[in-house]
Amino acid sequence: MIKIYKSIFYVFIGVWFFIFWFSQEAKAGGIQLYEQAQPGIGTANVGQAALANDASTSYFNPAGMIGLKRNELLFGSEIMILSTRFHSDKNNTRRGSDGGQAGGALLSGGGYIVYKINPDIAAGLSITAPVGLGINYDDDWKGRYLIQNNFLMVIDIAPTVAIRLNDWMSIGGGADIYYGYLKEELALFNPLSPDGEIDMKYDDWAVGYNLGVLFEPSRKTRIGVTYRSEVNLKLKGDIDFNNIGAIWTRAGLEDAFATTDFTIPGSIMASLYQEITEKFAMVFDVGWQDWSSMKKTKITTETGTTVSIDRNWKDTWRVGGGVHYRICKPLLFKMGVSYDSNPISESDRLPDIPVDRQWRYAAGLDYDVNKNTIVSLNWELVDLGKAPIDHQMIQGGRRLSGDYDQYANLVSLSFRRKFGKE
Repeated sequence: MIKIYKSIFYVFIGVWFFIFWFSQEAKAGGIQLYEQAQPGIGTANVGQAALANDASTSYFNPAGMIGLKRNELLFGSEIMILSTRFHSDKNNTRRGSDGGQAGGALLSGGGYIVYKINPDIAAGLSITAPVGLGINYDDDWKGRYLIQNNFLMVIDIAPTVAIRLNDWMSIGGGADIYYGYLKEELALFNPLSPDGEIDMKYDDWAVGYNLGVLFEPSRKTRIGVTYRSEVNLKLKGDIDFNNIGAIWTRAGLEDAFATTDFTIPGSIMASLYQEITEKFAMVFDVGWQDWSSMKKTKITTETGTTVSIDRNWKDTWRVGGGVHYRICKPLLFKMGVSYDSNPISESDRLPDIPVDRQWRYAAGLDYDVNKNTIVSLNWELVDLGKAPIDHQMIQGGRRLSGDYDQYANLVSLSFRRKFGKE
């Protein structure tokens, strides 16, 4: 038994390095990701707080760990192919190209462990990448003085515990230990020579918490509610200036150590799982994210110089629905759709984070290889919206105006392994 759990531990650590290293080489869109290589992707991530049927509940609602009858390991990988193209309109006065294909491929993964201490107490650990952002425009694009390319990744290591209070109610919670890494590049305007370059790299650790409750009024009905706390990453790192030209050199522009904040918003999610027949069940979601906490982005250097960028984001709402259908004893079919509202107005949107409302459409299959092993294959299409931009640029008083064609296709494969006796 000890050898088995040592093997599980090594697999889990491998998943962590897989997430970290492969994600750093990727280009992706979005900012907060529901997709964590878990089986629930097949319902457009709907029902996660109420499903309580695999080890990913340790992240999505820790109270659901009580519903697992055995110890379980779940890990998976996913690839997201993002297409994003900016199209300037007749109001644009900024010179250059439209930036070409600014999307790319994101390879990521997730890992989850649940250990049943006894029928009424369970412990879990998850390693996920719940926040991601990346975009890479052509060098000569119109908005190069705002952003050339960027990459943001946040890893969440979350130990959790769950307790059964009675036959119909369980509670759970734990810590969220975040590591954030941000890299950005933008062009620097040189009046008498070619553009220079500004490179910024920051990172930081921070700690938050999560809470969950699961109600089971009958064996066919589960209602889950989860809360994740707001966390502020105080990112620290270097700003490097390259090829800055004679004017900026005489002005004393030089490399500097700097700090900037990034807020992971607080969120609430409520989910319902309702079994209709032995073969057919439905899932529903309603949720809220406190994106109004992202009012500004401030960059402060070690000399006290501060640059402030207005964001003025709004809170977002989420709704969704999905179905489970047991085709035959070993094969479960899933499908779903979800909607997240738009956090930004056209005048406040910037090309470093061109997010809009999001529609997700998904389907998937779970296959029971045997009583101990389940494989899940899921597909999802994400419609990322037009994200119109109308921004008056400081440099030259020129205007960046247009919108995007952007969507993502995601394929995920996960593996579940159950251990021990019920």
